[in-house]
Amino acid sequence: MSLTKLNIWLDEAQVLQDVLDGPEWQETRKWLQGFLKVQAIYSDEEITEFRANAAQSSLEELISILEEIRENIRS
Repeated sequence: MSLTKLNIWLDEAQVLQDVLDGPEWQETRKWLQGFLKVQAIYSDEEITEFRANAAQSSLEELISILEEIRENIRS
């Protein structure tokens, strides 16, 4: 790669880095990390069961379920 092409590539890479360092992407990254952590804890079957149960749960039961998920994520 020529020095000119390298400098162009580095300039373009800096634009990408600026986007990745921006607040929108940081928020997305934080959400994605949480999502992947939950996904690693629960199997697809458990998630499907959770959705079915959540649809039929009372508000109190939903709060309890969400608290359980939050605790599992923290562990």
